[in-house]
Amino acid sequence: MNHCLAGREDSLERTALDHSGYLPRVLIVLALVAALPTRGDALGNTCNASISIAYPNVSTQTATHRVRITLETGPIQNGTKLTLSEVHFDLACRHKGCSGDITRGCTSNPDCVGFGGACMLLLSQNCVADTMTPGTNTVAAYVGNITTTCGTQGNSGSPVTWTATTPVSPNEIVFTASTPIAMPPDNSAVCNLEFDIKQLSGQSYDDTPQTIEERAGFEGQCDNSLGASPENTGSVDILKETFTGPPPLAAPAIGSPSSPAFGLLAVALALAGVVLLDVRTRRRTRQ
Repeated sequence: MNHCLAGREDSLERTALDHSGYLPRVLIVLALVAALPTRGDALGNTCNASISIAYPNVSTQTATHRVRITLETGPIQNGTKLTLSEVHFDLACRHKGCSGDITRGCTSNPDCVGFGGACMLLLSQNCVADTMTPGTNTVAAYVGNITTTCGTQGNSGSPVTWTATTPVSPNEIVFTASTPIAMPPDNSAVCNLEFDIKQLSGQSYDDTPQTIEERAGFEGQCDNSLGASPENTGSVDILKETFTGPPPLAAPAIGSPSSPAFGLLAVALALAGVVLLDVRTRRRTRQ
């Protein structure tokens, strides 16, 4: 009997030893599982950003408009910031263009026969300069007076200054920050940039002659190897009553010497005169 008791005690001791090693092993396994990346962390990377345009002040005295560009970020999965150095702003963009040649202005599809056939909206994917003379600004111009709330850490950090240039076209203003701006994620108003523009004409030269369409955008880089290139649009009405520049171009009135209708009428009258003169000459010859 003593031998039986001794054997049972040995068995209990071995069981206790086995259980004493089981708990640490469970804890180690749980720790390893917790350290593994989740499916979203392993497979999902995002870099979201946006930009908005506002006009806090439209002057009724000088046709000078204040423009505010607000920089925004969305979720940046597996990242902590989006960095940018430049913001671009297009002063005047055509509203519509032909599908086969976006530089050809149009109002409706018949205007695009032979040029793709479809008259389409251009913004925000494309900005063709709305101007009377290619290579020049005849609708709107950049004035200056830059202010900003941006810093090196978005709306904090060291102050940032902006320099405005036109490296590609006089219609596109490129604002370059003195120091790259690192913007945190999920912020609908990181910081803003303001400046003045001025109306140059009593009209624009597309299918919306009383409106100036504009576009802003930037290219940013997130710290998860992805980039963001948001663009957005805005427009201002042309203020005829405050404009003191050259008069807008207008279609000649029907009947004026420069109108097509007047030219056709003149040709018709001339032909009629020739016919009448020929008839009178024949009558005199017969007599």
